[in-house]
Amino acid sequence: MKKLTLLIALLATPAAAQQGTKLPAQDKLLPGKPTTQFSIGAEDGEDWELLSRVSQVAFDKEENLYVLDGGNHRVLVFNPQGKFVRKIGKKGGGPGELMTPVGLAVTAAGEIAVTDLGRSAISLFKKDGTFVKNIT
Repeated sequence: MKKLTLLIALLATPAAAQQGTKLPAQDKLLPGKPTTQFSIGAEDGEDWELLSRVSQVAFDKEENLYVLDGGNHRVLVFNPQGKFVRKIGKKGGGPGELMTPVGLAVTAAGEIAVTDLGRSAISLFKKDGTFVKNIT
């Protein structure tokens, strides 16, 4: 009975530890104008320029850009200057192939992890694009 009484007493007290934050009435515009560093993709071009259903991007510690090109079942890698470096993966069900890629992350060690719903796994690749394993 003591436990029930204590629980009721705790639930009845107001949450004094919560703090409120008052937001300004209106947003402030940031000064300056955005500038394009580089762009990727084209309507007509090389295979790597034809993107389909880009769903996520990530950077590694060297500032290389990784683009999950889900509609083409691959990850495209670009250097910090925007030059194409390599593609990782391709459509299929074998080792190192992607079925339904939906997520992308680059680990602190530089490995590329691709969430693949089609195989209910994460496909792990080395930085150079070599397939390591699937993690279910």
